[in-house]
Amino acid sequence: MPQLLAGSLVFLVLIGGLGLPLVARLPFAADERLTLGALAGCVAVYLAAGAVYCSGLPAAAYWALPVAAVGALAWRWAAIRTLVGDAPARRLLVLWLILAGWCLGWLTLVRSYSGGEWVGDWIEHYQRARFFLERQPLDTVFLRVYPLPARPPLANLVGTALLGLTETSFAQYQICSTLLATLAFFPAALLARRFARGADPAAALLVLLMLSPLFVQNATFAWTKLPAAAFTLAGLYFFLRAGRVADDPGLRCAALCFAAAVLTHYSAAPYVLVLGAAWFASRRSEWREAGFWCETLRLGGLGGALLATWFGWSLLRYGPGPTFLSNSTVTGSAGLTLAQQFALRATNLFNTLVPHPLRPAQYAFVQQASSLSWWRDYFFNLYQTNLPLALGSGGLVALAVLGWRRRRELTPFWVWTIGASILLSIGVASWPDRWGATHIGLQPLVLLGLAWLAARLPALGRAGRGVLATGLTLDFSLGIAGHFWVQHLAFPADLFTQHRDQMLLYLHGYTTWNNFLSKCALHLTFVGDLGVPVLPLVALLAVLLALALRRVLRPTPAS
Repeated sequence: MPQLLAGSLVFLVLIGGLGLPLVARLPFAADERLTLGALAGCVAVYLAAGAVYCSGLPAAAYWALPVAAVGALAWRWAAIRTLVGDAPARRLLVLWLILAGWCLGWLTLVRSYSGGEWVGDWIEHYQRARFFLERQPLDTVFLRVYPLPARPPLANLVGTALLGLTETSFAQYQICSTLLATLAFFPAALLARRFARGADPAAALLVLLMLSPLFVQNATFAWTKLPAAAFTLAGLYFFLRAGRVADDPGLRCAALCFAAAVLTHYSAAPYVLVLGAAWFASRRSEWREAGFWCETLRLGGLGGALLATWFGWSLLRYGPGPTFLSNSTVTGSAGLTLAQQFALRATNLFNTLVPHPLRPAQYAFVQQASSLSWWRDYFFNLYQTNLPLALGSGGLVALAVLGWRRRRELTPFWVWTIGASILLSIGVASWPDRWGATHIGLQPLVLLGLAWLAARLPALGRAGRGVLATGLTLDFSLGIAGHFWVQHLAFPADLFTQHRDQMLLYLHGYTTWNNFLSKCALHLTFVGDLGVPVLPLVALLAVLLALALRRVLRPTPAS
C-alpha cells in the first residue's frame, strides 16, 4: 500500500504541477485547459527526463522535477485555483479520480499478466524505462529483437522519472503506466461533450469506460497504447474545435498533441496521416493563398520540433537505418512480396471485423485444462482484438441502433476518418493475427465510439438503455471480473526451479506460463504482490462504481 500511495502522489505532483501552470491562462474553457494541463505535464516530464539522460546528470537530478512542480503551482496558484473551481472542470477532475481509483484497484489484483497471446510487451516497456534511468549501453536489445529506436520513448521516460523518484520496482512502473492510461478519459470526455445535446455526458462515459473490458485491460497492462490514444483524441478534439478558423490556437494544440501521440506509440501515425489529409481536403479552396501554406508550415514546424527531440537524437546516435527501419511494421514486412503483404493485411482486416466464433479459428494455441482460463481467453480474444466487440456487447448494440437512427449525421469527414483510420491502423500490423488487430492501434476509435454513445444515451430510450445495461453487466462479468480472477491466481515462485512448471502450462496455457516465467526469471514484484487485502479492495471497487452510477443518475447541465 505505501508503494501505491507514493507512486500515485508523485505522478499527481509531476503531471499536475508541471502541466497546469503551462496552460492555466490559455484562451480555452476550463475543462479544455484541464485536459491540456494533464497532457502538457506528460510532455514536460518527458522533456525533463530526456534532458537528465542526455546531460549525464545523476539520478538525484530527478528531484528537481517535484521541486519545479511545486514552485510552478505556487507561481500560478490563483489561476489554477480558478481553473479547478470551474464547475465543468471540477466535475471532470472528480470523474477522472474515480476512474483512476477503479483502474488502480483492478491493477492491485494482478499477480501475473495473462490473456490471449499478450506476452513480452510489458517487460520491454519496463526495461526501456530502466534503460534511460541506468544509462544502459546504446546497443541494448529488448526482448532479444528490438533496438531502442524501434519504439518511441515518451511514456517510458515519464516512467523513468517516476522510478527515479520512488523505486525501480516493476510495481511502481505499473502504477505509472495505469495512471498515464487513464488520462485518455479527459479528451474522450471533451469529445463526448462536443457530441452531446443537453446534459453533460462525462459521467455516462465514465461508466462505459469502467465497464469496458478493452479500456480496463489496456489501462492495467503495462504498455503505451492508451497514453497514445489520449494524445490522439486530444489532437482530434482541438482539430475539430478549430474548424475553419484561421490561426486558431486549437490548431497549435492539435499539432503538438499529434506529435506527442507519435512519440508515445507509432500506432498513432495513421491518425496523423488521416487527419492531415482531412486538413488539406477541408482547405482546398485556400491552396492558392500564401496564408494557408504559412499556417500549414507553422503547424508542421511546431509538431516537427517536438518530434525532433526524439528523432534528432536517434539519428545522431543510431543513424537513419535503426531510427526509421527497426520498428515492427518495417521489419515484419521484410522478405514479403507485395501480394503477400496485401493478403496478410486483408486477412487481418477480416479477422478484426469478424469475431472468431463466426469464422474458422485456431484454438490450439489457447488450449488449457482449466475451463475458467479457457473461457477467459475465449472472451479476451473478442473484447481485445475484434473491433465491433471491443465496444462491448451492449455498446455495440446501442451504437448500431443509434447509428442507424442518426445515419444522416455521418458526414464525409467521419466516413473518411473512421474508414481510413481502420485500414491504415490494420495496415501497420505486418504480421498475421489470427484473432484480429484491434489491440494494435484501434483504441482511439473505440474510445471515440464510446464517447459518441455517451453523448447520445438519452436518445436510446428506456428499452434501449435496459439492453445497454444488460450488455454492460455481461461485459463486466466475462471481460473484467473473470479476467482479473485468473490474473490474481497465485502460483508458487519455485515452479521453475523445481521443474514443476509444465503443470502450469497444462492448466493455464502458454501465455500465463510465459508471463509468469518472465516474472520469476527477472525477480519482478507486481502490484498484486504487495499484499493489499482483497475484500476491502472489492468493497472499494463497488463504492467507486456506485459513485459513478450515482453521477449518471444525477444529470448535470451542459458546459
